[in-house]
Amino acid sequence: MRGLSKSFNGIAAVSDVSFVLGKGEFLSLLGPSGCGKTTTLRMLAGFVAPDSGFVTLRDADITQRPPYQRDVGLLFQNYALFPHMTVSENVGFGPRMRGMPRSERAERVQWALDLVRLSGFELRKPSELSGGQQQRVAVARVLAAEASVLLLDEPFSNLDAKLRLHMQDELKELQLRLKISTIHVTHDQEEAMSLSDRLIIMNAGRIEQNARPETVYGSPANRFVAEFMGSCNRLADQSPVPRNGEFDLGPAGRLLLSADRSASGVREVFVRPEHVDVALTGAFENRENVLKGSLVRSVYLGERTRLHILLDNGQSLLAQCANPPGGREEIENGSRLDVHVPASALFLIGDVDYNGTSAS
Repeated sequence: MRGLSKSFNGIAAVSDVSFVLGKGEFLSLLGPSGCGKTTTLRMLAGFVAPDSGFVTLRDADITQRPPYQRDVGLLFQNYALFPHMTVSENVGFGPRMRGMPRSERAERVQWALDLVRLSGFELRKPSELSGGQQQRVAVARVLAAEASVLLLDEPFSNLDAKLRLHMQDELKELQLRLKISTIHVTHDQEEAMSLSDRLIIMNAGRIEQNARPETVYGSPANRFVAEFMGSCNRLADQSPVPRNGEFDLGPAGRLLLSADRSASGVREVFVRPEHVDVALTGAFENRENVLKGSLVRSVYLGERTRLHILLDNGQSLLAQCANPPGGREEIENGSRLDVHVPASALFLIGDVDYNGTSAS
């Protein structure tokens, strides 16, 4: 994909998007609603013509080819199964449109149904299947068409939470087994990180960061990525960084950067909620980077507890603590707290956007 752009009624939906999908790679386009990820996917599938830019597959320019000549398979959000056709007929639709002989088509359909564990369902109609089974039929239909690239348009959004996780595992296992190159569109961050070899974070039609999941989460390219990817606390904003790497947070305390992280281009300092330690006042007497505050409220979430804390300088801070067996000792609202923020857990955001040269 090189320089893809698309506008609707004079409003840019996608602006100069470029990236490369490797053979057998699982890539996710991730971003908020309206960021341009679905429009990008539909340009790759051939359902939307770009205003500029081009798409190549194995060095062949396919920008102007219709969808059925692109060697890509699109799994729609609503599965788009033909209600009047059986499972077997739905799965065999692509091969039939490509002119595959009947005997070869039957073998291909059975191969695809075996892959998604739907053998024995050949004569059922979509209305006779569960949501997860319908999705499997849709996956089998794409696989039976022998596409080189699989495009997924939020394929799990219609499933309940437990089934969604199960189908994610099944699809990833299938993708690894077949080594099929995949582009996945979603707004679910956890889903994207669990499935993907690489993430592309989009915002307002542009790419903000293109990197492995652990890099995007641990070293975000800019403030948008930092705040979009999970929860994040913005602790300080100062340019240039103080010479000693120390930020004065007023009554809350002081924040000291480690020596190797005092980059001159830094403007903002962030920390993830799960990377701070929280205890009643006095527990961290001999540690650096201990901030003072009070508990506003706590939220029990099963495997973890989320703490909403008001620091003494008026800043809000979110902490997330794993719950030990039997649960943790409850802290009353209003209790005075110490918040230890390890220097190694801080990440720094520079004053240059990703589309230029990030200083993070």
